[in-house]
Amino acid sequence: MTSVDLGTARKSQPTVFPADPGKFSRSAVVGSALGLSAASVGLSWSVGSLNLSTFFLLVGFALAVFLRPPGTVLGYRLRFFDLIAIVYAASAVAIENFDAMDLGHPPSPGYAYGALYYFAAYLVARLMVQGVESFAGFLSGLVWPSIIVSILGVLQLARVGPVMDFLLNQTTSSSLANRVALGASIRATSTIGHWTALGAYLCAILACACILLILGRKTTGQISAFALAAIISSAAGIVSTLTFASIFVAIALIIVTAVLAGVGTRLMALLGVGSIVAWAVFGTLISERLDKQATATSNIPDDLRWLPQTIAYRVVLWNTEGIPSWLERPLTGWGQGVYKESEGWLFKPRALMWPAPESEWIKALVGSGLIGLVVLLLFLFVMLGTMMAAQRGVLGRAVAPAVILMICLLVVSAIAPYFTGQGAPMLLWPLVGALMWSIGAKVEPHRGGAIGNGLALPIR
Repeated sequence: MTSVDLGTARKSQPTVFPADPGKFSRSAVVGSALGLSAASVGLSWSVGSLNLSTFFLLVGFALAVFLRPPGTVLGYRLRFFDLIAIVYAASAVAIENFDAMDLGHPPSPGYAYGALYYFAAYLVARLMVQGVESFAGFLSGLVWPSIIVSILGVLQLARVGPVMDFLLNQTTSSSLANRVALGASIRATSTIGHWTALGAYLCAILACACILLILGRKTTGQISAFALAAIISSAAGIVSTLTFASIFVAIALIIVTAVLAGVGTRLMALLGVGSIVAWAVFGTLISERLDKQATATSNIPDDLRWLPQTIAYRVVLWNTEGIPSWLERPLTGWGQGVYKESEGWLFKPRALMWPAPESEWIKALVGSGLIGLVVLLLFLFVMLGTMMAAQRGVLGRAVAPAVILMICLLVVSAIAPYFTGQGAPMLLWPLVGALMWSIGAKVEPHRGGAIGNGLALPIR
């Protein structure tokens, strides 16, 4: 990667980090495998009996075993996050199998074992990232496939024929197929499969790119051209989803990054130009979405008409379907496949008609009951706490985008399943794993301009 020197940028002495037994190039290769896994979750392609996303995850795991720095397995330190993640994964499997036996339907392994799948990605990051150079390499590998995903999303929203045909025929996006069949307006799904999942994926990518940008400024006083390109492409991809929750998360991330990196004027000017271009190209679609929010449908009661339409409609669904369904089985729910895989089930909630929970928390209550929701919330707050601990460590303010991302996703998950959908988890878990080395690590002191056994990293 190249770097763009900001001639008028504030100059400061580079931070000197502890020695890194890992390598930028090796970590970038392994990170690329996980990045490709995250970017291909919606593709219908397979390698043998494995879908493409799982194949890339296994490739990443195998590479991590062979390319890991010496001593990382024997020196693996069990963290509190590891314990809570294991509890979360085990409870998901236990609750799902209990519901299946109790109600007489097959378990949904795709949902029940998802946490184990993501935990493997977390372990890959723990094995590979042992310092700032391998951290930057790993994140770069995670991020670069997203540029292709974003470009496809923008072209999809523009209804470019070959791109539309490719995504209709090569992805598992029933949402896209339904919209095309109905002649409805298109929202970008790209290779992720759904506009909400794509927005979640790109918000996580944006946070990783922002970390790289701040890290480059912190270590060299320069700004990475690669990080800047990833920020621009992911922001454009998020806009192409026409999902306002994701757009608000992106705005928060960009503003915080601009301030922390000390490039507020330049980045905000660039964002302004990008917004003008986006409005010129997609202004009609954005206006339609805004107008829709102000239009109340007949099934929305008068006392909710002050809310944006999509929020009001969700409140109606929660009150008439989600909460009544949960109250029928309050402790363990109906099984995690209740929304998508319940056709043919002998027992299922009588009130449930709409095939989506429209909330992370309602999804947990209906699928896994109060027990499942409590464990999920515990896990998410431990994940947030781990990121905050990393922010207090050697990386400092460079971790702020990850913390902001988690806080924002906790808020917007009230209206969509951001943490258990197929967009963000495959990035959030390895991001936490990649941050673990920095907790408790100390910055090397400067000694007469020499960096000792530390590393003053040029983000290449």
